[in-house]
Parts: sequence; C-alpha cells; structure tokens
Amino acid sequence: ANYSDNTSSDISDSVVWRPIDTSTVTVTSNGVLSGSSVGATTLTVVKDNVTSNTVGVVVSDAVITSISVTPSLVSIAKGQNQAMTATAIYSDNTSSDISDSVTWRPADSSTATVTSNGVLSSSNLGTTTLIALKEGITSNPVNVEVTNAVITDITVTPPNVSVAKGQTQALTATATYSDNTSSDISDSITWIPIDTSIAAATSSGVLSGSNIGTTTLTAVKDGVASNPVNVEVTNAVITDISLTPSIITVAKGHNQTATATATYSDNTTSNISDSVTWIPVDTTTATVTPQGQVTGVDVGTTTLTAVKDGITSNSIDVDVTNAVMTGLTLSPPLIGVVKGQTQAITVTANYSDGTSSDVSQSVAWWIPADTDEMSVTSDGMVTGLTPGSRTITASKNGFTKSIDVNVCYLDSNGLEGKCIDLFETNGKGKWFTSTPSVAYLDSLGLGGSNHTDGIQSGKFYRFTWTKANALCTKYNTIKLAGRSNWRLPTLDELKDELYAYYGVSPYIRAKLSTERGWSISRHYWASTPGGPGYWSVYMYNGFRGDYTKSFRFYASCVSEP
Repeated sequence: ANYSDNTSSDISDSVVWRPIDTSTVTVTSNGVLSGSSVGATTLTVVKDNVTSNTVGVVVSDAVITSISVTPSLVSIAKGQNQAMTATAIYSDNTSSDISDSVTWRPADSSTATVTSNGVLSSSNLGTTTLIALKEGITSNPVNVEVTNAVITDITVTPPNVSVAKGQTQALTATATYSDNTSSDISDSITWIPIDTSIAAATSSGVLSGSNIGTTTLTAVKDGVASNPVNVEVTNAVITDISLTPSIITVAKGHNQTATATATYSDNTTSNISDSVTWIPVDTTTATVTPQGQVTGVDVGTTTLTAVKDGITSNSIDVDVTNAVMTGLTLSPPLIGVVKGQTQAITVTANYSDGTSSDVSQSVAWWIPADTDEMSVTSDGMVTGLTPGSRTITASKNGFTKSIDVNVCYLDSNGLEGKCIDLFETNGKGKWFTSTPSVAYLDSLGLGGSNHTDGIQSGKFYRFTWTKANALCTKYNTIKLAGRSNWRLPTLDELKDELYAYYGVSPYIRAKLSTERGWSISRHYWASTPGGPGYWSVYMYNGFRGDYTKSFRFYASCVSEP
C-alpha cells in the first residue's frame, strides 16, 4: 500500500483478494494464489475502498514435482530381468506411471542395464544404483544387487528310456541358467521316479530297472522340475555267457558235453546250451551239436565259443586225443561145436572213432575152473571135449565180453541142438557145413523168415536158393570157424565130394546121417545154374535136380583154406 505521506507497507494479509474467476484460481487471505484449473483470469485487491491494479493470471498444466522409483531395493540373479516402475507426482497432487518416458541411469552399466520401458537386466555380479530423470526432476536412488545366475530350466536326456531288468542307463540332467549358460547337474539334483518298484535312480543319475513295467521320472533342483522321462523296464537280457569245463579232453570219436550258462542283467542265470550258436575254430578237429555235445573228429587241438544275442562266451580249449577202446565184439555171437571139432572165435576191439581191429591174439580168456566141456587157446580156438554148455569170457584193457559155447555129439540129436558140423572131405581143410538146425540159427539171431523161409523140416530150417546163398554170406559175416569165404557148393562138390565121400551107394544115407547126424531127407542147394533155376542134390540117393529158386531145400556151405 502507498500512503499519503509517501510511505508504503506490505498489506497482503489484510486486503481483500478478488479473482474474477475463482474456478480458475483462488487466493488465500494472506495472498497465496493457487491454480485450480487450466485457464486465464484477472485479480485485484481492495482495502479502505482503494482498488489495486489488475493482475492477469494464466493457469497452465500441472508439472512434475517428484519421481518415485519402485522397488527401491533390487536383488536379481545374473541374467534375470526386473521390471522397474517410475511414478511421477505432479503439482496438482496427481500421479502417473512414467516408466517408459523417463531416462533411466544406472551408475554402473556393466553390472545392470535398463531398457527404455524400465526393464532392468543384470549383466555381471556386483552392486550399483539406479535413478530416473524427467523434466529436471531426479527420482529416488534404487540400490541394485546382481547375484549368481539361477536355474530357469532342467532338461533330462534321453527323454525315453527302455532298459532291461537289472540293467542300468545313465541319465543326464542339464540346467539352463538365467544368464543363458548351462551345466550338467546330474549328480546334484533329486531324482524322483513315480514307481520305485519298477525303476530307481542313484544320486548321480544312473537308472536301474527293478521289475518289468513302465513309470516316469523327473529331476528337481531349486524348485525347478525337469521334463518327465518315460521309463520302460523290459525282460532281463544276457550280459555274460560262461562255458564249462574250461578245458575239454576227448578221445577221437568220443563225446563230451560243454555247458553254456547265461548270466542275465538281473543277476539270474540259466543253462542255454541248446539255444546258443556253438563255434569251433577247427571242425576237422572237433564238432559240436546244437545241444553242446563235443565230438572228437581227429587228433589235435582247437577252441570253442558260444554266441547268443550278440554276447560271446569265454573260449575253451578242446584237446582231441587218440581213439580209445570202447568195447569188444565176439564173432560168431555163439559157438556150437561138435565134440572133437574146433571153431575159432574172432575178437574185435571197437574204438571211439568208429574203427575196429582184430585183437584175437592179444585178449585174455577166462573159463570156469571146473570146465571139462571145452578148451580154448590164447588165440581163441575152441575145441569141443564133452557135450554140454559153458560161458567163457574175453578181456582186454578193462573191457570184457562173454560167449556161450555149446558142445554137441556128432549125431542127429547133437546137430538138432545149438551146434553145426564142419565136415572135412579132402583132408586139406575143405569144410562143408551141415544144414543148420532151428536151434543153432536161432541162437545166432539168424532164424525166422528174415534169413530162412521160416519152414522147418523136423528140427532144421529150409531155404529158397536166394536165402541159402545169403546164409553162406552170413557165415562170412560172423566168421564161422574163423573163416570168411563161405559159399554155396557147386553141383560137382555136392555130388562128387560130399555125397560120394562114403562111396556111391545107398548106404550113404546111413553114413552121413548116422555117423555125422546130418539130415538127408531133402535136397541140398548147389550154386550151379540149371535151366529154369539151380541144381540141387538129394543126399539120400544122390539124385540131381534142376529147380526154380523158390523151392525150399537144405543148405550146406563150403570153405577152403
């Protein structure tokens, strides 16, 4: 106020303030002007009826008076992000989010950076501060701490596992961190199978199949769970094959069994000898059956392995030695000798390789101590002494074989038994056999319709020509009397040597029959061909006849030294 005495004073708190538009501005009693809304007006003051000059007032938009950034303290793992919010407080007491329009200023951008819209990214371990600026207004400082990177994802591989019961499968858990690095954390996570009766995992991630079935498995660390792994446990598989014995020593021609034992992934075992593939290195030395029976083929050594399901066994050595004796065979299988006559026994040694040899000269003979029916020489010649039966035994190298010896009288009763007469006609060892009795041929296993016609004439078999000829061949097979050159006699041999031995007369019947016991009631076959068939001789009277081979006569065989 200016006074009449030219003095002045501040009368702001004692005047009346009069704005033209109080909706635009208001004034307190002490002269504090406040803008209420954007616009323009004028203002005067009055005191003691004196009005002041007019003041023009323009009210513009509100301005920022402060900026607040939240959160005010940030702890963030390396590589992670944090959204920051900048809030402006205006002169009209309003506020708004101005995060995307301020200038963000971290004190150390090597530790953290901020995008234009306020996303804080941690770069390296450390601490820094952060402020936001706008229109000359600076926000509160925010303390930022960047810590170690944290796990953001866990991936387990393989994602699908098929494992045999008892087998293992290594799983790998890979962590991806907030800073986009990764590492194998297989031995530092918690493995969680859904069904531990089917599969379990060690702390280092080794999965074991426990029982057949399916389950799933996850890995967890720091609250982060991995992808689920599908697990299938199948039947146990072979992990090892063991062959026993470790060394096979077998004689040539002999057999020995090798055993293949499988060990499975669940630690069980079984014999798989009949389902493996046997592989001898040298099949000229030894062969193997599908069941594992090793046979020595030739003297030498080789090795043997077994394979199944891609698993190969240990190798075993096979040593094939010389063939060994396996038994003795006596021929003929039974001796029927007339008193005073001699027959040879052939002793054959049988060997493991299927070969044989005559050992008649080297066997030992055992006869009962009280034997007086027969005698036997060291080379197997049996001589009939007194009618009767005895069993004698040949032995060699621990093997024995027995044979029954029947000694008969040289008469019709004797030759009807288990004996045969060897009639020497020339004094030089040329022998004719009597026609065989039923008892004699049956004792040799040569009776019946297979070797005869099954037709009996009294106590004697009858033969077609074909079977009579075959009978002589059978005598060769059994080495009758030690010989193997028996044959049907010719017509001349039958008539001129056998029939005529006692002289050509009707008394031949009495001589050949009564003195030697031969049956002379039938023809005897000859090897000499006739017209329709073969010749034969009727030993009763020397009659010769030519008959077809189907006729059934007696059979005598002849042998020369």
